[in-house]
Amino acid sequence: MNATLAAEPDPLPASKSITRAELKNAVEKGETIIGREIDGEDIVAVLRTWITSDSKCLPNAGLRIEKGVIRGDVKLDFKTSPSKPTAQDPDEEDTDNTKTDDTTGGPERWLSIPLLIKESIVNDRFQLDSLGVACPMDLSRSTFESGIDIRSATFQANVSAVGAEFKTGAAILGSEFKSNTSFWRAKFVGNLEFTRMIRRKSTFEGNADFREAVFSRQASFINTMFMNRMDFRNVQFVSGVSFSGATLASTGVVGPASGPFYGTEFGGFANFRTAHFTGLRFLRSTFRAGADFRGASGKRLQFYGVAFSGRLGFDDARSIRELEFNNFGGSMIVDGEAVFRRAAFDKLIFIRTAFKNSVDFQSCEVRSSLKFRTVSFDGDLHFEDVKLPGMGPNADESGDEGNSEINIEDITLNRGLYIDAKQFLVRPPWWAVWREDTPRLYANDRRTRDDRRVWRQLVRAFDLAQNVELKNYAEYKLRVSEEIGQGSEDEPFAKITSVASRWFWGYGLRPLRVLFWFVVTVLVFSGIYWTQLPNPAGGKGPVSRSVARASTALMFSVRTAWELKYGYSNSTNVLFRSITVIESIIAKLLLASFAYALTQASPLLSDLMKKLLP
Repeated sequence: MNATLAAEPDPLPASKSITRAELKNAVEKGETIIGREIDGEDIVAVLRTWITSDSKCLPNAGLRIEKGVIRGDVKLDFKTSPSKPTAQDPDEEDTDNTKTDDTTGGPERWLSIPLLIKESIVNDRFQLDSLGVACPMDLSRSTFESGIDIRSATFQANVSAVGAEFKTGAAILGSEFKSNTSFWRAKFVGNLEFTRMIRRKSTFEGNADFREAVFSRQASFINTMFMNRMDFRNVQFVSGVSFSGATLASTGVVGPASGPFYGTEFGGFANFRTAHFTGLRFLRSTFRAGADFRGASGKRLQFYGVAFSGRLGFDDARSIRELEFNNFGGSMIVDGEAVFRRAAFDKLIFIRTAFKNSVDFQSCEVRSSLKFRTVSFDGDLHFEDVKLPGMGPNADESGDEGNSEINIEDITLNRGLYIDAKQFLVRPPWWAVWREDTPRLYANDRRTRDDRRVWRQLVRAFDLAQNVELKNYAEYKLRVSEEIGQGSEDEPFAKITSVASRWFWGYGLRPLRVLFWFVVTVLVFSGIYWTQLPNPAGGKGPVSRSVARASTALMFSVRTAWELKYGYSNSTNVLFRSITVIESIIAKLLLASFAYALTQASPLLSDLMKKLLP
């Protein structure tokens, strides 16, 4: 048992100050100093005698202060060179994921006794510089009025600052925590910096516990390496926070479903740019001013029941294999612009997610699986130049590529969907005129399903995007879905007219299909006329006379179809006049239908017709 050097519990008068000799004696014996006023210079002078080149901990001695007041700077340092290291510029990004150190053999000097300052007030600066701490350090429930400054330090044993309060700021730069570290319920009133020095990163080799901590101002973990369990559950980042270039490990978190950021509130902008992780989950987290994952890399990133406000950026994030948004029994809301430009994913999954603003996937690549299930888009959805599953160099003519999958089910599109036809449709070979274009939406889903709601949403979205071709295709698919949908057996006439319409107009609304029927009509009527025409007189052979006869019939049919009264005026009897009138009417209807289909298939002509015929 350690002895206790204590004062009365009354407020500390000047006479309660401890002398340097008393302090030295208490440290040597490992006594706990309770309720005394201590001079910072005395602490430095006494502790310097315990700084050695040996990293062995001497637990029987130690500085143990409880409910005390420390006045004056506490500065413990050991410089290996006259030049003072400087912190990395917070705006500078470093994607190097290796741990470097100016002194590859570790610190040259070690504080060899425990350092415990608990439930105390430190009025002035507390600083450790280029020094190793061999024993545990405990700053729990203490208040640091003028901040804390730790540079290039190495902590070999546990470090605890449970419930500590840092009022001015805390800078922990280029330091290594080789065992467990706890800042549970700590309060950082000023700025916090856990960043690197010139060649040395801040590293947590043991568990890092920041649960329920409060960061009132900017918090920076730039390039910090969390090598074991990282725990930021129920943390409040009142202002901005940066994990740019950090290595984020989440192994061993209590309750694997929760993840290291369960219930975390990001009150300011959250920067995870170029962060590295294996599997990272945000559950019930709140982002109030946007988040940036640009250039981040990892195996799996999941957002479960998360609320986003402000811009959500995944620009150029080309090394995240799987990204998932899921309500997970709550609400998954993105109330800001979501940007995935030039990003690349193996799997991209959105389940029961609401996007309140625009979503931009321009030039994005999804390699194997894209899933939208019960997703709503209140803003524009951009898919220009996107590369979807089945569009790789190994894709065959049907659009299938290995196990690639696209699944869109129960979506709501309240604004325009901007996508190119070549991204949305799989075209048949040019010679397979009997085959229709197929959408990439369900390329690997052959089940019988009712897609009418999806196609209604796509019709509206393509109309708002002024994409005439895909709007016509969506309308065609809607008609097909209605044919096979429930209740079609009770409406045979509607089904018959729908089938007839599809045969006439083609797959979608194709002008060439109408032109084909026009040509068929001309040829059929020319055959009728050919049977009634005599062979031309003259010395030509029978083949030549038959060709001339067919040519005359064809020209007569063409002029009858094109001109208004040609057939009627050049017919010799009532029967032929009736036949020519029928051809003329059918041909004019087909030409009108061709003109209509052409205007509907061409955005330019469609806009022109809308202006001419309001």
